[in-house]
Amino acid sequence: MAGLGKDSYTRLYRTFLASRAKGGGATLGLSILFFENPDEVDPNSKTAKSHLSERTEMTGLQRLKLMYSYDAYGNLSPELSMVIQSGLTGVFMGTVIGGTMHSRESYLSFIERNQGTTFQNIREAQKQLQNKVTVGFGRGAWMLGWRLGLFCGAFMLFTNSIAAYRGKSSIIEYSAGGFITGAMYKFKLGPRASLAGGLMGGLLGTVAGIVNTGILYITGTSTDQLRRFHYEWQESKQEERLRQMYKARDKDLDALSLEHGTKLTNTQDPLVGVDNIAAATTKQ
Repeated sequence: MAGLGKDSYTRLYRTFLASRAKGGGATLGLSILFFENPDEVDPNSKTAKSHLSERTEMTGLQRLKLMYSYDAYGNLSPELSMVIQSGLTGVFMGTVIGGTMHSRESYLSFIERNQGTTFQNIREAQKQLQNKVTVGFGRGAWMLGWRLGLFCGAFMLFTNSIAAYRGKSSIIEYSAGGFITGAMYKFKLGPRASLAGGLMGGLLGTVAGIVNTGILYITGTSTDQLRRFHYEWQESKQEERLRQMYKARDKDLDALSLEHGTKLTNTQDPLVGVDNIAAATTKQ
């Protein structure tokens, strides 16, 4: 069965590359904006064959181990980088949404409760209103921010882990990741709530998988290409950082060499004082 899975994945990958090559890198024979795809890959090239052999020869556990490992530069894998970015994005969105909603509720609540309250002046009323709105924003940002960030990060973690184990990405990974995340999110409320949360999470994951797969299909891009582009982007950033360090070091060395050369090329005789003292001693 394992060999059959590898053969099917091999045929699917070769068919995908061949279809892109025939269409000039286009989808359904239509070129997006009438431009050829610059990332067109020949299925018979050494790069495609080596990439295919590496993906098919590795087992599911080996791919999982590679996902949870550092590269030669000490960076995280593209899958874990996507998990961290998704979690941070969820925290940001939750902070904005939760803070806005709770600050609005605090504003309306303050207006309703203090309609008959007499303040010393308008500045005192504005100060108390501002304090209520600020506290409400912070409370809402905290309540929804970490929850949404944890949900998004866990969803991407399970999705990428399943995709790495299976060696391919499809809607199934998104549905399974959403179901597991939703079930764990409602786990403390009991089996029924956990099952309901899993079904809701699976539905949302399926929608996300359909949207993501549709975008990749329309643009003629695969998940493996996105991972490779992300890894190459990380490598380029690391190389640029090292290049800047080497440039700064060479600049410091050039300044030191220039200062040293200036002192060596000084026309003043360093022994002139010694000669004058020796001449004065001889005359005496």
